[in-house]
Amino acid sequence: RCSAGVLTAVGIPITWVVSNQPCYAKRALANDVQIMVCNSAGIAAPFLYASSQAPGYRTSYASTIGLLGLAISIYFLVHIYYRRQNASRNAGKQEWRIQGKSKEEIAERGEQNPRFRFTV
Repeated sequence: RCSAGVLTAVGIPITWVVSNQPCYAKRALANDVQIMVCNSAGIAAPFLYASSQAPGYRTSYASTIGLLGLAISIYFLVHIYYRRQNASRNAGKQEWRIQGKSKEEIAERGEQNPRFRFTV
């Protein structure tokens, strides 16, 4: 019944984490940390879905839906942040970061490079 919302909530952060990292090492590390944090829910699940609340698990489901709402709010805020960063970069407001630097130095700046665009 509830799997459609849960599966959607998992795909968005994995995609954003991987696509918004400029180099392979950062992508790998960010993806690993993100999966580790998401899997930490398995620690709380046995305590959240206690047999004393069976069969309705109202508190458990309410907590899960509340955390899903929190996740959606965070996705929304991250989306706004990425859009503002891209708009700032498109307007040339961050060009000061690369003034006087060589092409190699600019390429090494990663997400601090004003030419890097976040995936929205």
